[in-house]
Amino acid sequence: MGFLHKLETWPPERFLELIERTTPEDVSRALNREVCFPEDLAALLSPQAIPRLEDMAHLAQRLTRRQFGRTIGLFVPLYLSNICRSDCTYCGYAARSGQKGDRRILKPAEIRALRAGMNASQALFARLLNVSSNAVESWEQGIREPRQATLKLLHIAKKSPAALLE
Repeated sequence: MGFLHKLETWPPERFLELIERTTPEDVSRALNREVCFPEDLAALLSPQAIPRLEDMAHLAQRLTRRQFGRTIGLFVPLYLSNICRSDCTYCGYAARSGQKGDRRILKPAEIRALRAGMNASQALFARLLNVSSNAVESWEQGIREPRQATLKLLHIAKKSPAALLE
């Protein structure tokens, strides 16, 4: 039985009673446990935990770094391209969503022509798109394809090259 499932089986009165009965020792025990239980959550939510907020913040930081490292991945439902290899059920851009729009990636020759039309070197074009020069080179050679956000920028630049220069 998972933590949330176990917690959902508890009557709210029981949880509130645990919060009220919490001692500073209960808070210390909760902060030192490797695996937490609903009793520990109650202790950390209690008024007795207020003096230990800094300790809780340090513990949260350690656990986050242990779980995810020093990077943070943000997922925002902001659609910058109509090319997506995922198949999220909520998304109209999903691969099997039934969307009838044009789903395409610019060909290497189109990327070269776009860059040339802007009179930009690969290095300048890369800076404008916030990518590496190697990325631009690999797109133009057909080795790699632009990722979703960059692909949308390329489509914008194709329609209005001045938009990248603003």
